[in-house]
Amino acid sequence: MNTTVTTTDRFDPLRRVPYLDAMRIVACLGVLISHAVMAYPLAGFEGSRAYLFFLLVFNGSSMLFFTISGALLLPVRRPWREFVTRRVKRIIIPLLAWAIISAIIGQFIPSPGSGVEAAGNEVASSIATTDNGGAMLRHLRRLCSMFYSAHNNSYWFLYVIMGFYAAMPLLTQVLNSLSKRWVECYLLLWIGSSFIPYLHGFFYAQPTLTHPLGSFANYLGYIILGYYLNTYPLPITGRHARVVWLAAAMGIIVIPLLDMAQIGHFGLTYWDVRKAITDNVGINIVCRTIVVFSLVKLAMPTSFASWPRWMAKRVTRVSISTFGIYLVHMRVFGLLIVPHLHPALTACGWLGATLIEGVVCFAVSYAIVRLISLLPGSKYLIGY
Repeated sequence: MNTTVTTTDRFDPLRRVPYLDAMRIVACLGVLISHAVMAYPLAGFEGSRAYLFFLLVFNGSSMLFFTISGALLLPVRRPWREFVTRRVKRIIIPLLAWAIISAIIGQFIPSPGSGVEAAGNEVASSIATTDNGGAMLRHLRRLCSMFYSAHNNSYWFLYVIMGFYAAMPLLTQVLNSLSKRWVECYLLLWIGSSFIPYLHGFFYAQPTLTHPLGSFANYLGYIILGYYLNTYPLPITGRHARVVWLAAAMGIIVIPLLDMAQIGHFGLTYWDVRKAITDNVGINIVCRTIVVFSLVKLAMPTSFASWPRWMAKRVTRVSISTFGIYLVHMRVFGLLIVPHLHPALTACGWLGATLIEGVVCFAVSYAIVRLISLLPGSKYLIGY
């Protein structure tokens, strides 16, 4: 059954879809933890199997946001103009506002960091490029490019999803004309293509990977997947269910483990395996997205009516704040977590410190978003 809800009261728990609210929180926390590890030099992980397992668990968490969008917004039930207007107010204006804020902060308060991928350093490092036409012209070019290019690298998926928002009314017409079987055929073809990153150098010679379902279609698969899993939930029991869950487990664990076992053989390097594991449309991330989506949906009630109202309201508030948390978190990492908390956690090791920093960043970012929500016009900064 499709659980898409249309309501004008976003803060009323009884009008929310509990599993989508919970999934936003899970996805956001996963993204922040995966970004926390960037405070460590990438070269320091050479040969570390623990780092590869960390990537298996947390990397690609942002793919859940694509899947959530497909589940929540497809099929589009609002008039096209109303749909686009709501997306502009809630997503595009806040994104551009924070792109400008990030550029300003990066220019005047460069974010410190301890590694080559230090959190919060993207804007500061890109601004310090060669001056090819004067500082004023360079900054003007950067301001103009905000409309089509992510200044903060962590914002990349928001630019991708804006393209899908523009196409969703069209996708609605296509999906309404297709049967369940045709949607499954597309998803099977898409899932089949997710094995390609694991071919490495055995079956293709080019360093960059391009295939028929590349680029736009890669992330479109997650949008359609969200629509499918929301409309046709995976079976929990029965023979068919066992096959599905076993296949998902193989995609998440078995295939990456077999790949790791080949390091040093057939010319396969540690970084080749890392590249496959972190490919956003690799089979491990696709299967993990399916499993997390299905398990969260299974674990959550169909309505918050059975929960204590204070708990339901808190989950709803945090869920609605996740977009704002995502927008501010790299600034929190760069200006607060890395310079102040990170040095105090060295005794915890990289894994313990990364988990702690990710959770703390989530809490601090949430507090900042709540403070911003008290300002007039806050919806143009955090989406509500």
